[in-house]
Amino acid sequence: MNEQNKKLEVIKNRCQTSGKVIGIMRACVNAGVVLTIVSAIICFIFHNDLNVVLEKEIEAGNISLRNYGIDGMLQFRILTEGAIEKGNYWIPLMLNCILGCIICIVFSVILETLRKIFKSLAAEETPFSDYNLKQLRIGFIVTTVALTIFIGLGVGIICGLICWSIYSILEYGAVLQNEVDEIL
Repeated sequence: MNEQNKKLEVIKNRCQTSGKVIGIMRACVNAGVVLTIVSAIICFIFHNDLNVVLEKEIEAGNISLRNYGIDGMLQFRILTEGAIEKGNYWIPLMLNCILGCIICIVFSVILETLRKIFKSLAAEETPFSDYNLKQLRIGFIVTTVALTIFIGLGVGIICGLICWSIYSILEYGAVLQNEVDEIL
């Protein structure tokens, strides 16, 4: 086995390992999806009991509305201010569960996209195929957009630049691979 084949085997093994690790991470995120859905349903079903407990804790000073999420995102504040004023303390709690569920679903999709990319990289004869480059481009775009939306513009820009650099390097590798294939 020549040096190039050894390097390709190492790449394939690393991609397989990365795919398995990402699969485990995705399973954990999917468990988060289930837990947040169950939590939102419990908030809805037991909202009267939950309201009583939360009201007592707020009156006792154990829970502050400031820490309860009322100062969160503007759209969240608009949705919850009226509920808080009417004594429906369970609504912001349920909305937090639903928001957590949405975030978990988005990250589950990102992880599945990345898992497919690593699986494809491990299965192909060379990591520099057009299909792999297309999958990487899609994965990088989805990841960058999600990070921009959920974490912030700065993180999104940094992630985008890193992904673009990695993609450019791999694209150059594909050009070199094509030249070597043509020579042989």
